[in-house]
Amino acid sequence: MYCSYLASLRNGLQHLSALKSLTTISCAELASLPEGLGFFAALETIETHGCPKLMELPTWVENLDSLRSLTIPDCYNIKSLWEGLQLLCALQQWS
Repeated sequence: MYCSYLASLRNGLQHLSALKSLTTISCAELASLPEGLGFFAALETIETHGCPKLMELPTWVENLDSLRSLTIPDCYNIKSLWEGLQLLCALQQWS
């Protein structure tokens, strides 16, 4: 998803239960990822590129048992990653 004016993703996304990949690119106004994504059991990949207003990864990411790849380049306001990433047993790649 590329949209420089996108400020949020709707919480209604929880109806996309089979979603395997979420990519956001150059969403300069995006400040957070919706809570509803924490229930996506099939989600394998999150790629968030160039989202400078994104300050942190939500804690629900640790609930994504199928997450294999987490990529957050050019999100330079994310200062730290919390210990919950240790709980992602399927995670093979993060950058």
